[in-house]
Amino acid sequence: MAADRAKAVAALGVDLVFGDLHDRDSVVRAAAAAIAAPRRFDGVELELASDYLSMTEIAEVLSRALGRQLSAPDMTEEEAIAAGMPATGASHKWLNVAGQPGRPRFARDLGIPLTSFEEWAQEHMQAESGHGTGARSAR
Repeated sequence: MAADRAKAVAALGVDLVFGDLHDRDSVVRAAAAAIAAPRRFDGVELELASDYLSMTEIAEVLSRALGRQLSAPDMTEEEAIAAGMPATGASHKWLNVAGQPGRPRFARDLGIPLTSFEEWAQEHMQAESGHGTGARSAR
């Protein structure tokens, strides 16, 4: 079911936020910044997001990381449904208009360096596929 929703979101051209909650280093850097400047972070609700990418951009990043060409279809809602995508994906398209709570500028404005999707993909996808070293670049 989740895979079907992801396919529908991809097909409908929804831009996604790459959140860093899965990236331990980004979480540690955010926590360290809050500990170092408690007044600055008092009352701050911060959703970590290093990138705001379209599905086409995500496919390009994953293609580089995996060493093989991936694509993300760009379809209208009607084309996606006709191609067999569930209609539930259509409800996600509003995110392009309404926006998402996690935005890269929020962490940047607070001086918190986050792991980009490109860096994450290079480390994790290469390690799993055996393509490249899977080593993270130094910050």
